[in-house]
Amino acid sequence: MNCNRGRVTSDETTLTIREPSDPMCTSCRPCAADYNSDGVVDGGDVDAFFVDWVQGTTCAEVSQDGGVDGSDVDTFFAAWAAGGC
Repeated sequence: MNCNRGRVTSDETTLTIREPSDPMCTSCRPCAADYNSDGVVDGGDVDAFFVDWVQGTTCAEVSQDGGVDGSDVDTFFAAWAAGGC
């Protein structure tokens, strides 16, 4: 399940906007690196991300590939290690 946020496809020529179908999507963080939205990229974001990821929540689907899986962990840590979005 994904968070149904609008996103640009990989060729950046098509904008895909989806209607929200899950009430949790309204609370997804706009920046995967600052997952807990406290303004700081730190270990608290890792903890918050993994709580959601283990539960399979839609907000943990940060890779936007259609499912909560290992690619979300990779996407989260790439943004987290870079220090932001």
